[in-house]
Amino acid sequence: MLPVLPRLLAGYELFARRNRFAAERNEAALADALDDAAALARGREIDEPAALFLALARRPRAFGREHGRVVIHFTVEHARGLGLALTVDVAVLELMRARVVRSASERVRAFAAVVERVCQEKIASLRAAAEAAGDR
Repeated sequence: MLPVLPRLLAGYELFARRNRFAAERNEAALADALDDAAALARGREIDEPAALFLALARRPRAFGREHGRVVIHFTVEHARGLGLALTVDVAVLELMRARVVRSASERVRAFAAVVERVCQEKIASLRAAAEAAGDR
């Protein structure tokens, strides 16, 4: 079963304390990540570690500066808690996480470019309308 937010936060606090770093976090992003993980796993425990990994990786900095480390830690520990053994090296998980983050960043940049283009078109349209109204 995927963790609930208070349990995730408590685990994060413990991990941060043991590893001597500040437990910075974005609780809203983490809550959204847990919702996404549940939707991705669709009630199948065997899919939960991958769903948790993807959902958390999509939210860079939700765990502050140590985000990458924490995502991998929670993924491995969640799998272990379910009695599953990940057959992938942690370095491969980090590479996959970096690719998810880069992909998300590219989508955000593409979306921002579309919004900027639409806004520029709207501004141009409003200017043209104002000029036309001024000519009357």
